[in-house]
Amino acid sequence: MDLLPWQFAALLALLVVLVITPFYSLISTGNKRILTKILPPQAAGGWPVIGHLRLLSGPELPHIILSNMADKYGPIFSIRLGVHSAVIVSSWEIAKECFTTNDMIFCDRPKTSATQHMSYDFAMFGLGKYGPYWRELRKISVQKLLSNRKIETLGHLYVAEIRALMKSLYNSCTDNGEPSPVEMKKLFRDLSVNVMVSVVAGNIVGSEKKGSREINEKWHATITEFLGAMGVLTVPDVLPYLKWLDWFGGISRPFKKTGREIDRLVQGWVEEHRKLGITSEDQMKAFWGR
Repeated sequence: MDLLPWQFAALLALLVVLVITPFYSLISTGNKRILTKILPPQAAGGWPVIGHLRLLSGPELPHIILSNMADKYGPIFSIRLGVHSAVIVSSWEIAKECFTTNDMIFCDRPKTSATQHMSYDFAMFGLGKYGPYWRELRKISVQKLLSNRKIETLGHLYVAEIRALMKSLYNSCTDNGEPSPVEMKKLFRDLSVNVMVSVVAGNIVGSEKKGSREINEKWHATITEFLGAMGVLTVPDVLPYLKWLDWFGGISRPFKKTGREIDRLVQGWVEEHRKLGITSEDQMKAFWGR
């Protein structure tokens, strides 16, 4: 019987998983055996290959499942996400140890397909690997982007967006003539995205020029897609030896599309400044708020 192309690919993928996984697990176990005594307890219920992923895929929300695990295993325990191990902490004392006393150990962020394709190969601050480059970006962010002077300069944007939110809530109550339910999660999400758009490109999307409304909507949609994609976990992220599946399924295609859209919008932002006659030095001064 002849196999169709997709059937052949599925059969080949299954064969690779069955052959490689035992060897990969054996190597990983051998390398980590010396650390077994100091690792936190691992939650039960993990399956071969995928680990505890099945427990986090529903129907209950992940934070509820992890809370139930914490009640059973204590304030710190570990789970397996494919070939990776994750430590779950539910105590503020242990969290303080992780992010203050031992913060250098937890500086790195997980490398996923989404962050790779949408952060210029992990070059964005907050998504990159700890090192000299990361320390320099942190220094710039603390001294320039997040300085008291910069925050004061952008204060009117926060006030304007909050006023727009309150006005929207008021209109939704008065226009209908009777109270109606409001999804606060969506409102706060839109508020956060609107503030980001105003801070990044407010001088363009906030103008009255022709097409500024469409640009504003495009910024809003792209940032929303970016934030949503950051929480997406793909098969190669948890099983790295199956990264070749991306050649057939196009798993990372949406991430690449969003990354290209961000590039296009930022490039348009730069070109708009050039058309206005703003030099690179003026752009830096405006960006730093000096």
